[in-house]
Amino acid sequence: MPHGLYDVKVINPDGREAVVPYRYLVERGLEPDVALGVGGPRVIKPGRSDLYGLSLQSLTNIDMPYVHFQYGIPELSKSSGVPELGKAGAWPYVQLTTNLRGSPAVADVPWASLDPIVNTAGTNLAPGYAVDLPDRAYAGLSFTVETYAGYRRSLEEQGIPPWAIEKVLAGLDPFRFHLVATATPLTRDEFLAQQRAEAEKLRQRVLADADAPQALEVLASDSAAWTNLYLAALQQAGILRPEDQPPQITDSPQLVSLMAVITSGVLAGPAGQEIIPNGNLAEFFAQVREWYGHDPARLYPKIHPGPATFAEEVDRDDFDLRLTHRTHFAAFNVYVTNRDPTREVPFPVPVDLAGFLTTPGGEGRLAVLEGPIGYGGEQFLPLGQPLPYTVRFENAADAPTSVGEVRIVTQLDPNLDPRTFRLGGLQLGDIQVHIPDGRAAFQGDFDFRNAKGFILRVSAGLDTQSNIATWLLQAIDPETGEVLQDPARGLLPPNTAQGRGAGFVSYTIQPKAGRATGTAVSAQARVLFNTAPPEDTLTLTHTLDGAAPTTTLTAAPFTPGGADYHVRWSAVDDGGGSGAKHVTVYVAEGGGDFKIWLQQTTETSGVYQGRAGHTYQFL
Repeated sequence: MPHGLYDVKVINPDGREAVVPYRYLVERGLEPDVALGVGGPRVIKPGRSDLYGLSLQSLTNIDMPYVHFQYGIPELSKSSGVPELGKAGAWPYVQLTTNLRGSPAVADVPWASLDPIVNTAGTNLAPGYAVDLPDRAYAGLSFTVETYAGYRRSLEEQGIPPWAIEKVLAGLDPFRFHLVATATPLTRDEFLAQQRAEAEKLRQRVLADADAPQALEVLASDSAAWTNLYLAALQQAGILRPEDQPPQITDSPQLVSLMAVITSGVLAGPAGQEIIPNGNLAEFFAQVREWYGHDPARLYPKIHPGPATFAEEVDRDDFDLRLTHRTHFAAFNVYVTNRDPTREVPFPVPVDLAGFLTTPGGEGRLAVLEGPIGYGGEQFLPLGQPLPYTVRFENAADAPTSVGEVRIVTQLDPNLDPRTFRLGGLQLGDIQVHIPDGRAAFQGDFDFRNAKGFILRVSAGLDTQSNIATWLLQAIDPETGEVLQDPARGLLPPNTAQGRGAGFVSYTIQPKAGRATGTAVSAQARVLFNTAPPEDTLTLTHTLDGAAPTTTLTAAPFTPGGADYHVRWSAVDDGGGSGAKHVTVYVAEGGGDFKIWLQQTTETSGVYQGRAGHTYQFL
């Protein structure tokens, strides 16, 4: 079919027709590629936890069947130098938790109970797949890192007062660890090869385990039959799509953990008919992780122990899958310290992390505003993209009462377009509220009378006259219909290490179109509890980059009719913009699809060695 725009004709059952002109584009494909992003704070206080995010963005104009990704932290063992105040024990330096799960189409399986994190070589990793990632689409998830994991909770259980707990935590030794993440586009054949390898490894482990279910032992005796049944189960679970079948239309890409993939390869098959109704699935989940090779005691091989333990940086070659498409890699250090200048540490602690931190705040503040991750010292942001903001708040740990009502107010910057304001999810302690996509306003009551003793009332939206966004969250007494006044019950009790007294609201908004490069965009929020004075967040300020870099490219053969081309290119940003960090150059042979020739290069020219008798185009 020739490339170009085509009309779309819709023929109704009654014979009536409707034509939409120029709505179907046929163009040459771009080689599958993704952008990988990892965001979150670079400094955490001892005994605290913080939230991080991972995002994937398709950089191609075709759907990708599979993108393999993983993220994690090193296993640093436990700290033996922690004062226990009368209770002996050691506590993990750092612990990872994540919302990565996945829901393969296998009935009666509680996938939320399956831990996706595995440690096979000293790094606690959460591997998984983005299945059928649409062209130009985004996918994301979050994970939490807790330092001196469980220690604060132990002190609270011992009845230690909050002020004393803070004093103890302030005296804990600093340490350093790293976060690592990778993403690799896979062809369907490469995914099949990976799953065949996983199936065989699983079969060998089942045969070697005297406690394996008998149904699995029988199936594992035949290697070929085992692998075929495993792949058929993945197809039954909706993870392996038949090659000639298009992907289903979904609201968001499917993110599924590797542990869920492997487990569904068993439970969606014949053995699942015996294991699911008769077995303890929690124990079976743990058994699958053990068969995979999970060893929670395996330490990261390059640890420097001492008063300030730290792990050496990770080698990216250890994570390269070496497949058809490039493995993208991201890693950075996280410092666990109170940043006390009188305490010496054997590694450099950054003094100014303003360019990296996404959550500025003051000491002892109960409200913090998180914003988009900008580029460079000016924190550049692009036009035409939703900018995510999150307002986090907490009831003080030493507060005498629970909070019955929370009001959050933020004035939108005049350079932001109120027509693009969209509400995001919100959370209060262990209560999560999903706001339907595309809403600029929302009202609803949620019945928690049995679990919490109140009805949660949510009213949120944007006043288009004043451009003020507000959230009103109330615990309604079911007996009186008024805001709950019970000091022991409410939306937010005094905060704990588990975040029982913490919450957040979120939203996205786009800059106004046509704003010039250099335009500043600021955001601030105020949080009002019915039991405490107002809390103002610090102000976040970003700079808009009003235009993308302009690229030019020339290509000419060294000799007329020759196969070797001298290719030159440039990428120039407008004055005062963020600049161009690197360039990816594509090549197409004989009018075919574009393939990546040079990826994320900082060079401005190169020599392409073609094949005699062929023509080439560059992009």
